[in-house]
Amino acid sequence: MLAFVSLRSLRLAAGVILLGVVGAIVALGPSSGPRSSATSSTRSATTRPSTASRPPPKSFQTALLGTSPRRGTDRIEGPYGRGGGQVWVVVPDRPVRSVVVFGHGWKLAPPSPAYSWVGQFRPWLDHLAADGSAVIFPRYQLGVGDPQDATRVLDFATGIHTGYALVGRPKVPVVAVGYSFGASLAFYYGANAAAWRLPLPSAVQAVFPGGMIPGAPLPRLNRSVRVLIQVGDADTQAGSAGAEAFWSWLATHPSSRKRYQVVRSSPGLAATHAAPKSASAAAQRTFWAPLDRLIAQARTAKSSGGSARAR
Repeated sequence: MLAFVSLRSLRLAAGVILLGVVGAIVALGPSSGPRSSATSSTRSATTRPSTASRPPPKSFQTALLGTSPRRGTDRIEGPYGRGGGQVWVVVPDRPVRSVVVFGHGWKLAPPSPAYSWVGQFRPWLDHLAADGSAVIFPRYQLGVGDPQDATRVLDFATGIHTGYALVGRPKVPVVAVGYSFGASLAFYYGANAAAWRLPLPSAVQAVFPGGMIPGAPLPRLNRSVRVLIQVGDADTQAGSAGAEAFWSWLATHPSSRKRYQVVRSSPGLAATHAAPKSASAAAQRTFWAPLDRLIAQARTAKSSGGSARAR
């Protein structure tokens, strides 16, 4: 009896071992699929652009409601989005009274801690935020090998869409300002606002603009939009060709709604192409103050019910 039980136990043990080996073989077969998939997944993750979309933090949502715990300070959020469609947003520490779309000049290197695209205009952006403007600052280019074509216009539009959503799509006036190539983009935004399903800017300030952008549609600007074009008398980079091209495009625009200004050099300000990047008192009077007036006019029109409607 004991021998029989032992033999039976051995047979049972052998059966268990055999089942275990078979199970291991079966398990090993399917595992090659997931392993391959995991490798593929890792490869996908490592090749994914570093500009992957990020959701806004909760503190961002809170600040937009004007409930930021720190008064007297604004902050820059972002970039959010992908590639040239990324955007930074300057968040004021108070309720948003207006939105400013800010187009930077052409860049020859990607943004970095040592080369901050937003930081280049930080004093001006802080000034706007201190008066209750949320600022949308589209990236619109990578900074390396970017063609100056219609793709930049599309990326600019993408950045505005993302930025406007981030600030909560407030029912406040929108004003567009741009410098150099960004000034050209500001016009394309103003002219295409309805087609892009974005708010029509109440005004466009084009500071030392570049020229027209090949391949990008530029319909007539809504007649209600105020326009200021500024040209530096010592600007040897953009010169006046681009400004004159846009001025010709505005030929049928109401004269009361457009202004062409030649910025004259003075002891306090050399009106070179780099002048708008200065935060000097003279630069503030020349570039910041006109934008402040356009924003104030847009707010007044909005509060009186005379805000512009898209075509």
